[in-house]
Amino acid sequence: MQILVYTISEDRDTVFAAIRAGAMGYLLKGCPPRELIESLRELYRGGAPMSPKIARKVIGALQAPDGKAEKELLSQRE
Repeated sequence: MQILVYTISEDRDTVFAAIRAGAMGYLLKGCPPRELIESLRELYRGGAPMSPKIARKVIGALQAPDGKAEKELLSQRE
């Protein structure tokens, strides 16, 4: 079974918890129905569909040194 998360939750902790729990895709509600259908097909074909906003969060987390998000690199004063 392959899991695609379809939710309104876009905070970093929720996204990464879902992926660590086995989700192979993550879509935000509000996407057009056609996008949802195509994402399910992509998942079936072995892809990992994500809303662009979510993909950006994942890439940002992977590019940050030591896995820290960019905003976590700045102090309160900065």
